[in-house]
Amino acid sequence: MGNTSGQVGRFVEIARFVWKYRNTGIFAMGDSISPVMRDAGVDPDAMEGRPEEFVADLQIMGPAFIKMGQSLSTRPDLVAPEYLEALRQLQDDCVTVDFEQIREIVEQELGVRFSSAFETFDEHPLASASIGQVHRATLRSGREVVVKVQRPDVRQQVELDMSTMAQIASTADEYSETGKHFGFGQWLAQFRRSLTRELDYQLEAENLENMAELLEKYPELVVPAPVWDYTSSRVLVMDYIAGVRVTDRSGMRQLEEDGDQLGTALVRSYLDQLFIHGFVHVDPHPGNILITEDARLAVLDLGMITHISPRMRRKMLGLVMAIVEGRGDEAADRVISMGEMLPDFDRATVIRAISQLVSEYSSRNEASEGMLLFQMTRVAADGGLRPPPEVVLLGKTLFNLETLARELSPGADLRDVMHQHLVSIVQHRVFQAMKPSSVMTDLLEANDSMREFPRQVGQIVSMLAENRLRIEVDAIDENRFAANMQKIANRVTVGLIVAALIVGAAMLMNIETEAKLWGYPAFAMVFFLLAGALGLGLVVAAIWKDRGV
Repeated sequence: MGNTSGQVGRFVEIARFVWKYRNTGIFAMGDSISPVMRDAGVDPDAMEGRPEEFVADLQIMGPAFIKMGQSLSTRPDLVAPEYLEALRQLQDDCVTVDFEQIREIVEQELGVRFSSAFETFDEHPLASASIGQVHRATLRSGREVVVKVQRPDVRQQVELDMSTMAQIASTADEYSETGKHFGFGQWLAQFRRSLTRELDYQLEAENLENMAELLEKYPELVVPAPVWDYTSSRVLVMDYIAGVRVTDRSGMRQLEEDGDQLGTALVRSYLDQLFIHGFVHVDPHPGNILITEDARLAVLDLGMITHISPRMRRKMLGLVMAIVEGRGDEAADRVISMGEMLPDFDRATVIRAISQLVSEYSSRNEASEGMLLFQMTRVAADGGLRPPPEVVLLGKTLFNLETLARELSPGADLRDVMHQHLVSIVQHRVFQAMKPSSVMTDLLEANDSMREFPRQVGQIVSMLAENRLRIEVDAIDENRFAANMQKIANRVTVGLIVAALIVGAAMLMNIETEAKLWGYPAFAMVFFLLAGALGLGLVVAAIWKDRGV
């Protein structure tokens, strides 16, 4: 009973928060949601939050909302500019956890006394984030490490908040136009999966090892190694890497470091993650990328990793190549093929809007690919096309990446760097497809398809015999469809007449007659000339009259 009462109370609290900040752009649910707020004990007309209050309220609401705010801080397509600026403050430290609680969690998780595991342990945290708190320490072996400790009861709080937000998102998707087009429930489900994985520090330790392996070809980048003997689901111990944030570099350090090389390596490595490996660190903000004392880039906080399927990687690569090379219509077609068409989908409007965006992007030297992808998802949603989560992820990652790369190398041509590396990725994919293992896989798939073909044909014939076969035709423009069918019928008829005339003329050639034309039977030649004229007319109609179809 107490648990149910707590859930109801939390629902009221979250509902109040959602309604208070309905004008951020995130919670644009319209008047249709107000009855739900009234049922939750919230007066819809009682309050409206200001941007300066937003960050403070997010921190009060708890870790799930802080992480959501950090995620939304790079979503200019969803958040109003004044609230977006406020959200960026969430990259800073949160309220610290008392050291005695940290000691208790570490000893409980590792099963050893604190003094037996660590030679030194700094009671003052290096950082205090929404999920965990980080302390600097030294192991008994002398190895310098950082210890990341999960906040007490954070898992239960996150699960409760995510369940409540899922209810509100479902209501928004059902009653608001913004929700129907963007799919808040789908976005929240993806966020919930990522956040749940981030709560397991053993998964993060695996991510550190996997990312270090993928970045071996980039000596400019480094990832801290985990210490498995001192790692559990709530405690993560890893190497200490000294460094400063990219945004905190002094003028002297900027002169000493090769920003162009660092920025180029960073961009290329993340493009590899997106389009080759499908293992993506989705949160490369300034707090997670440090410049080390030996002038390298340290990639930290790998709790939020997303896996992208090979098929989706190919689609995303084709989309980005079309954007970078300025092919607006192709970019629009690719977005449409990847998205979900809603009942009010308007293909012509979406293609025209996306093509215009790509044209504007191509005409500017300092345009942002990440921002362009955000704008594309917005116009697609306005045109009745729900964009896939992967496109939003791509936009978010590129937007963060561009911000860091421009901080490292203000004068670099990021578009050229991206284009050159994307071309090399395409070449890599082509070579991979030519490998014997890839060819054999394709042959096996083709063999499986051939084996399945007779059975599938049998199923279709059976359904046809039992009158269970149904074919749905979505005729967008019935008049145009009928006109095109008439045109096809006319051409087929003319083609048959031409064929009959040619056959008749050939037969008449063998009949002797006094009427001659150019030394041949006159009737045969007339048939040939008539067939030629009709055939020529048919060709002209096909080439000229239908060239815009």
